[in-house]
Amino acid sequence: MAEYNPNEFNSTIVPLVEEEEAPPPPPPPKLDPIRLEAQCGHPDANSYATREQADSFYAGDVYFRNTWQLLQPEEREQWLIFAARSVDIFGPWVGERQFEEQPMEFPRVEKGVPLSQSKIIPNQIPKQIIEAQLQMLVYLYKQGQEEENFQTKLGVLNGLVQMEFKEKQKGRITKLVSQGELETVKALVRPYLGTGQISWSRG
Repeated sequence: MAEYNPNEFNSTIVPLVEEEEAPPPPPPPKLDPIRLEAQCGHPDANSYATREQADSFYAGDVYFRNTWQLLQPEEREQWLIFAARSVDIFGPWVGERQFEEQPMEFPRVEKGVPLSQSKIIPNQIPKQIIEAQLQMLVYLYKQGQEEENFQTKLGVLNGLVQMEFKEKQKGRITKLVSQGELETVKALVRPYLGTGQISWSRG
């Protein structure tokens, strides 16, 4: 039997090559959320109030400020957009939209009416309309919390608010009711409404 000769064998140790794991698939593309646009007359405008205005307004509301602060920035913007749309469906409004491409009811102009006699000023959003949006937001949020059959998810909420009211046009109301009440919103928008009945419906 031949003796073992270590030189007859290749002593080089070949390391085992581990197969590299395949990289994970890329995440699906995220759809950009609707961004808040509050610039007056902008073709993509979807809000009258900015988020900063809303933060300042609700900071003085002892009942709603904690709720507002707990919302994520994206949620705040969604609620603002929803509230602005809800205010826009009041009508009929005085005058006409100032710009052909604007998607919202304000800014407005009264053609043929001297500026000194007009209820509305071009290139401006009336302060009462901005406050009406912020009051409407509180009202809609409260509805979502109080009604058992009311879906609070914003994706569904836009199609579920169904309400109508009609009343005869009255004189200017100076006394507001309370925060987040529909009567408060009505009082704020009334000076900018045309003649006839006030109507508001959703759905």
